[in-house]
Amino acid sequence: MVRTSAGHSSASRWQRGLAVLLCAAVLPVQAASPVALMSFPGFTNEDGTGFYPDLVRALYGDEVDVKESLFPPSRALWMFDTHQTDVLFAIPVCRWKDAHFLSIGLHDYEVFVGPVGQPLPKPGDSLAGKSIAVVQGLTHTLRKRHPEWQWYDTLNYQQAMRMLMVGRVDYVYGYAFLMDQTINQLKLGKTLRYDLGKVFDQTIPALALHADARGVAEARKLEGRLKAMIASGGYRKLMQSYNYPLWYYQDGLAGQITLTRQADCPQQD
Repeated sequence: MVRTSAGHSSASRWQRGLAVLLCAAVLPVQAASPVALMSFPGFTNEDGTGFYPDLVRALYGDEVDVKESLFPPSRALWMFDTHQTDVLFAIPVCRWKDAHFLSIGLHDYEVFVGPVGQPLPKPGDSLAGKSIAVVQGLTHTLRKRHPEWQWYDTLNYQQAMRMLMVGRVDYVYGYAFLMDQTINQLKLGKTLRYDLGKVFDQTIPALALHADARGVAEARKLEGRLKAMIASGGYRKLMQSYNYPLWYYQDGLAGQITLTRQADCPQQD
């Protein structure tokens, strides 16, 4: 039998290694987080801060580890679609196939971002020959209406804005609130702009839940917790702590916590 310099046989070392592997094999695998958070600066930051992480903590407490629930947008969408998570924070109502949606009293606008000093597109304009950056995985009706335009998928709004800054695209298209957060984070407020007078669509951010009985039950549970937050004043206080613009949240907030079932959404192409 071959001996090692330490005086142990290579066979015994192999046996110890096998024992370690067997022990590792029987260790319990950590369950996936019940929620998926899409990382967007100022909204859901990569360090676990932001409005949605705080909302998750308020709704779930110790049930959810926020940092283990943070993913890039495309990854979060994939995890929800493959049922590795129960709830996706957040997708606009009826913008994701096969899901129920719990609206949470917020609304946003879809607009173009472009360089200061240059005209922005307005509804009805043709953008043939122009290049437009969007975040991969986010569904926009405008893109469905005009697939012939030059759309470029990016990982996040930071990448999209940087592409715009160096002239690789003519515009960035997306959600005004999220893009505003990115522009502020990158300190591009004097360089890039958008115009809420040139709105192409309005969206209602919501929690996406699976289109089954379990999804409905989860939605009803979260609906009750959200309404309790509203009644206590905690929800509005949370929004105001982030200095969210007035247009971002709806009047009559309690009445906006509603469940939209997948069957109520228009048929998608």
